[in-house]
Amino acid sequence: MGKQLSSKAVTKTRRIASARIHVERAIGRLKNYKIFQGIVPLKLHPLVDQMILVCAALCNLDLRLVK
Repeated sequence: MGKQLSSKAVTKTRRIASARIHVERAIGRLKNYKIFQGIVPLKLHPLVDQMILVCAALCNLDLRLVK
């Protein structure tokens, strides 16, 4: 038999789980950009960080993650 968590630990666990859901949704939106769905050519290697930054900024301008 396991011990029960204290109410403080339960609250902390729920907050972490809630944040994890939001992070997973945000990552899912980022993965929807077609530019990342194929193989990125080696020529674009120096620009990959900037490409991710732009796509992440566009995701942030999108509608809310949670309704």
